[in-house]
Amino acid sequence: MYREQIKVFDCTIRDGGLINNHYFTDDFVRAVYQALSKSGVDYMEFGYRSSRELFPPEDYGAWKYCDDEKIRQVIDGIESDTKISVMVDSYRVKEQQLAYANTIEGIIHDANYVDGSLYGIGRGPGNCCLELLIGFLKNPKFNLTPILKLIQDYMIPMRNEIEWGYIIPYFITGILNEHPRSAIAYRKTEDKDKYAEFYEKMRLPQE
Repeated sequence: MYREQIKVFDCTIRDGGLINNHYFTDDFVRAVYQALSKSGVDYMEFGYRSSRELFPPEDYGAWKYCDDEKIRQVIDGIESDTKISVMVDSYRVKEQQLAYANTIEGIIHDANYVDGSLYGIGRGPGNCCLELLIGFLKNPKFNLTPILKLIQDYMIPMRNEIEWGYIIPYFITGILNEHPRSAIAYRKTEDKDKYAEFYEKMRLPQE
């Protein structure tokens, strides 16, 4: 669906960082920025600008703070029209695989600012997949190849180390209209794949 006014935000580092406390390597962040720049994505969210008093540096990576000098080091030498954004810390998630559908519905109803992340990375069930979104928009300014190359080189190996995306416990919290924190905690237990047990437990009245 082509509409020139639509602007695309990438939230790979910002929202993806919620599953690893923003411990992304500089090499990975630079590769993301370079791929997005070559692909014509309008904005890249580098992460959060958080207080070091509220969020101790020993518990978080550099992209929880997004210092200006750190950003300059990572993007140095890359030609780009992609704008940089940072969220001050004080999402369309897909518990039922609706992130992409909801984004498309928003575009149909004239939303001109939409976001996604590479391979859907994000806390719990994740986000709208940026590659699906770019493919849908049919805007000739976008180039999908650098995004796919980054996914194959970085995201697929990362997916073997960090869990995100469609997993049954997230689906269960979604249909029960519950926050995914219960599913996130359950996935850290030895019973993480006992889906029926988790479903029955979540259906019990909460005390």
